Amino acid sequence: MLKTLVSLTLTYLALAPAALAAPDLAGDWVMHIYVGNRLFEDRVHVERDAQGAYTGTVTVPDRFTSPLEKVTVTADVASFEIVGHERGEAFRVKYDGRWDAQGTIFVGIATLPEEKGDLLGGFVAQRAPHKP
Repeated sequence: MLKTLVSLTLTYLALAPAALAAPDLAGDWVMHIYVGNRLFEDRVHVERDAQGAYTGTVTVPDRFTSPLEKVTVTADVASFEIVGHERGEAFRVKYDGRWDAQGTIFVGIATLPEEKGDLLGGFVAQRAPHKP
């Protein structure tokens, strides 16, 4: 199943049209991450300051919240890194995604850069629904 997901993700990344201007990453996002045969739903909160720099956090429910690092947003891609904590061990995760044509969804892969870029899984992130 992971091979199929990775294959579909890479195909989407290759074929997805680029938006004309960089979408704004600021806001709240729901990110579904597929790791092996498991699905995780993480929350991403992003803010943009007056100079255009992004800051934010990723929350992995019942596990940890980590600040975003190395945030990059272009017309084609959105990427960032976090340092997670599991069982007393810290680990770095890099998320590289490609925008859809509307700039409302980004799809990509999560890797462990300190482990020579080992694939963690594929992800789909979309804006969280607004709460009334």
